[in-house]
Amino acid sequence: MPGRGGYLGRIVAGLVGEMSRIENPLAAGTSLLDSTVITFLTDFNRGNWSGATGFNGNRGSDHRGGEDKTSYQCIPILGGGLPGGRILGEIGDDGSPVGASRTYETRQVLATVLDLLGIPPSLYLPEAALALTEELTS
Repeated sequence: MPGRGGYLGRIVAGLVGEMSRIENPLAAGTSLLDSTVITFLTDFNRGNWSGATGFNGNRGSDHRGGEDKTSYQCIPILGGGLPGGRILGEIGDDGSPVGASRTYETRQVLATVLDLLGIPPSLYLPEAALALTEELTS
């Protein structure tokens, strides 16, 4: 994953750069990035805290169900008219929340994506107040 992370970063940067330069044909004065939400979610969490390198012998990570740290991951949300530059929840080098930093559930991220797309989150998630949109835009 370490080598692929940089590759993925370059792809995302290129996608964001291009979408920010293409005018949205449905809303004059905005870009495609303003009306498109990009996020990355994984189907599970993995721990990568083994050994001094942080990775297993194959430079990968393992399922570590017995550790609380496996429940934390970085989930970027880009575009959708978000101003950018916001980070919610701070994670330390060991993968644990820093101090009193809040943590968020995957369904909060999904509710936020729905909200940014103009779809009421309550249609799919009964807990409509889960969306983080206000926190990301304030």
